[in-house]
Amino acid sequence: MWSARSPTQKRPGEPWGGRRLRGHTDGAARGNPGPAGAAALVYDEAGECVGEAVLFLGVATNNVAEYQGLLLGLGQALEFGASEVEVVTDSELLARQWSGEYRVRHPELK
Repeated sequence: MWSARSPTQKRPGEPWGGRRLRGHTDGAARGNPGPAGAAALVYDEAGECVGEAVLFLGVATNNVAEYQGLLLGLGQALEFGASEVEVVTDSELLARQWSGEYRVRHPELK
């Protein structure tokens, strides 16, 4: 498992004190490319699931599916008032790109 935290950012005029949430994200393709899907579960600090999302992507690559899982998780976290998000993924590529260790080269992933 890989884990990365987003930096806490405050928008102008927004009070401090949002929620810290943890998002478990995944995406997969049967074949590469092939039929693909993505999913995310979002948990609060007590470990309770507060959000979930799934998406069928049609034909896509595994990397695109992993990124869609990330976007689903971040969207759910924002919807539930997150000011800080820890992302847990099984994708080494996603985690290393998120942390800046790898550059994103594919135009669809930028």
